[in-house]
Amino acid sequence: VARIEGERTFQGKSWRLSYSKRFDNADADITFAGYRFSERNYMTMEQYLNARYRNDYSSREKEMYTVTLNKNVADWNTSFNLQYSRQTYWDIRKTDYYTVSVNRYFNVFGLQGVAVGLSASRSKYLGRDNDSAYLRISVPLGT
Repeated sequence: VARIEGERTFQGKSWRLSYSKRFDNADADITFAGYRFSERNYMTMEQYLNARYRNDYSSREKEMYTVTLNKNVADWNTSFNLQYSRQTYWDIRKTDYYTVSVNRYFNVFGLQGVAVGLSASRSKYLGRDNDSAYLRISVPLGT
């Protein structure tokens, strides 16, 4: 139950379903997570704070689904990741998210466990694509 001073009381229910399967022979796994906000008046903590302190009642989530596939290739010290998410709302159009990433682990200059990752993502909203990419380098500082 969310009570906002000078406004009405908001309440609702949410449901969550998650499933994960590991494929040891392939050194891979797949994960599914689904969230359903069964009532328009359901508010997350973030939405409550935005409504209370910013008077922002926009974009109430309806459903969120995420599927993730991870694959490790031990011979290459590399992992691959694919992720797809769909977010639907009560009051605006859906948003789709796609992400692909590759991570490589190696030893260099006497440092063990250095990781380099490359990720690319795309979100689709209102017919527009929003693309991004980033490179991540992780260097252990301790022994």
